[in-house]
Amino acid sequence: MASNSNNVNGSAMSATNLSTTDDPSSVHLLKLLEQGFNSNTNKSLLLLIDFRTALTAVTQTQLRTFVRNVSLQPLFACLKISTTSTCCSSSITTSSSSKARSTSYSETDREKHSVIGAILSKIFDCMEADVILNQFREELLLCLDHSNESIQLVCLKQVKRIAGDIKCLSEVEALCNDVGLLTSIITRIGDDCLLVAQEASFTLDAICSNHIMAVHFIFSGSLLGHIGRVASKGDIVKYRFFELATKVATYSSESMMVIGNCGLLQDLILDLNTDDELIQMNSIEMLSNLVCSKHGLLYMNQQGVLSTIENMLIASEVKPILLPSLFRFFITICKAESSEVSLLPNCFLKLSLDLLGSHDMSLVANAVDAVNVVGLSVEGKEALLKQGLLMNEGLAQMGLIIQRPPVEVRIRSLMALANLFSLRDDEQTSGMLSILEQWFMKISNNSLQTILAICQQPFPELKCAALSVLKALANQEWAQRLMNQHCGFHEYLLDRKTEHEQTGKHAKYDVIKVLAKSSTSAHTFGRPFVLKMMEYVKEGPLYKIVQSKVALQD
Repeated sequence: MASNSNNVNGSAMSATNLSTTDDPSSVHLLKLLEQGFNSNTNKSLLLLIDFRTALTAVTQTQLRTFVRNVSLQPLFACLKISTTSTCCSSSITTSSSSKARSTSYSETDREKHSVIGAILSKIFDCMEADVILNQFREELLLCLDHSNESIQLVCLKQVKRIAGDIKCLSEVEALCNDVGLLTSIITRIGDDCLLVAQEASFTLDAICSNHIMAVHFIFSGSLLGHIGRVASKGDIVKYRFFELATKVATYSSESMMVIGNCGLLQDLILDLNTDDELIQMNSIEMLSNLVCSKHGLLYMNQQGVLSTIENMLIASEVKPILLPSLFRFFITICKAESSEVSLLPNCFLKLSLDLLGSHDMSLVANAVDAVNVVGLSVEGKEALLKQGLLMNEGLAQMGLIIQRPPVEVRIRSLMALANLFSLRDDEQTSGMLSILEQWFMKISNNSLQTILAICQQPFPELKCAALSVLKALANQEWAQRLMNQHCGFHEYLLDRKTEHEQTGKHAKYDVIKVLAKSSTSAHTFGRPFVLKMMEYVKEGPLYKIVQSKVALQD
């Protein structure tokens, strides 16, 4: 692949030749390029700064034309010379004067690289993705292997951009098989600079996300061996590759097969059995990525990971530090696929309900999140029903949680109740409606009054969360009867003055909209009140009553 092939005549292009066809800003840029930046002096730094400033005066179109007609080799040559000079400076004698010169040079060199990084970023961003890979492949490698993080980040950003560009399929195919570039990117995942390491991981992820050939190429053969060598730097770097592997595995069943066979997941699963609690916690967090997909969940089940983590949950009293990670793992299963609630161990549901009464609010929050996710589906409601008396006690605890600080947990608990009592019209059976009615009565001595009291508190987020509970109940006849019988409910519902924030107005409107459209509302509330609700809905959530004033003459 030729480097910068369309610029073969660029070195011969002069400012005089360019001035006849191009704008003054481009001519100024070319003059700066002709002066060169090869000198390791303050003058070369000033020239680079001047070049960077001049770029701001050029439009994208002008810059694209400029780059097409000149050679950028002076910029890249500056990177090569600076690197060589740095190496040479380290071999100078260790006298105080030599040390001073080396330190001074290093600071200047670092600033110079930063300026070059900004220049390259501006230039590359104006170019088509396929042009960058076709004409600057060697320069990309130079930047990737450079010691300065700003230079590395510019290169990684462009490679990631190429990988995501659907217009350059042939270039992406070449990139997916480019051992040199991929090797350098893998090396950067082990970089001491976290920003570089993260960007390198994001870049490989982008390459693998839509190109299965890249998954095969990277996670097998020589590149897999290179991953092993880089990962051996330590646990932090090793877990960067674990995170990348678990993300890539979720993209398709074929990706899952490749990742499953490369050995990384086996090493990650082995970490579940270590005595180091932090490593165990990180392993659980990484494996949570896998259960986001059906093929990942199937793999985990086949490998016995679900039963291993279930045993860890049972023994969590010994290692309470693992509880949040264990909860997130099972919650992720429910979020990914509500029908997979059958895979949730009974001990998870039991512990979730038990922890609702904990004095540790972080554990309470985890338990609330579990009820929130599990209770959304009919299958989840049925699983909670099997907990019997423990579920009733859990509902009573949630009735207390929604009435006491902290506010964040109160809001999350109300949202969990909204999900628990939500039931689509096609899901409504006499049995399920009866269950929800019984559960609602367990929240407090007067559950509806408790919810309505929160609806009238002057805290928008809290109020909206409570209104979401009313919205969930609004399409169920038993709940409509409670609302109709509650003293003052009709007046509160139609009174627009109760809400002062837009969020509150919309939340209340949503409740009325569900009630107005419900097939059982006319029978429960009576036709006149339903007509009033329909008029409210027609007027919209932000309607304002305008009172006409009559001027009287004395």
